[in-house]
Amino acid sequence: MRTRLIAAVLAVAALVVHFGLTARYRSEADRAADEYRRVRDERRELNARLAQRTRLVEAQGRAGRLAAGETPVRAARLSVVRSLEGSGVSHVRLGVLPARAPLAVSLRLSAQGPFDQVVRFAGEVVRPGNGLVLSQVNLDSADERVALTLAAVGLGGSP
Repeated sequence: MRTRLIAAVLAVAALVVHFGLTARYRSEADRAADEYRRVRDERRELNARLAQRTRLVEAQGRAGRLAAGETPVRAARLSVVRSLEGSGVSHVRLGVLPARAPLAVSLRLSAQGPFDQVVRFAGEVVRPGNGLVLSQVNLDSADERVALTLAAVGLGGSP
């Protein structure tokens, strides 16, 4: 009888300690999780705004170069060459020609490399704000490498 009473008292004490302490810590953990979500969402919003402003500054720089006499063909060529930096693709062949209005340039590009790097490179070439629009993309697989053939056009006066 005495053993049962001690067991019951210990069980009640364990329940009190468990619910008394864990409730406080649980509420602190919930507050910390809410704060983490708020900060994460704020960081995402700030990163999106930073990316938008970066694209705006790049577009203004391209517009300034065009106003300073840089031709659309040269601007498109330089844009693609900048995209090559750190891309990991090889055997790159680039051709940029002036086009008839309303197009500014016609671009042909071929490259080889691992699939993920080739796709990332193609996306970088025609990223938003670059002024280039895809007209044709072809990917051919050969062993571990992928061959990319890309055609794009530059609209209006911006490459």
